[in-house]
Amino acid sequence: MNVIANNFRNFLTYHKAYDKFCFNLMSQHGLIFNDLVSGRVEFRSLIDHSLSWGSTPEGHGYWSNLSMLWNDSLDQGTSHAVGYKSIW
Repeated sequence: MNVIANNFRNFLTYHKAYDKFCFNLMSQHGLIFNDLVSGRVEFRSLIDHSLSWGSTPEGHGYWSNLSMLWNDSLDQGTSHAVGYKSIW
C-alpha cells in the first residue's frame, strides 16, 4: 500500500470511519479497501467518488464532513498516524 493510501486508511481509522467506509464500499460496489486504493495515484475526492452518500446508514452530512476534512488534509500535507497505547 502506498504512503497516501496508508494515510487515507489512518485518516478513516482516526475518525472512526474505516469500518463504515469499507462496509459501504463493499455494499455499493463489491470492493474491498485495498482494491480501491491499489495503484491509485489520485486521492483527492476519494470519499466523494467512492460512495453514494445518501444510500449509506451514515447519510450525506457524515460523508460530506469527512470528505471536506480529507481534502483539507491533502491540501495541508497532513500525515495521519494511528497511535497505539503501550500496555507496558
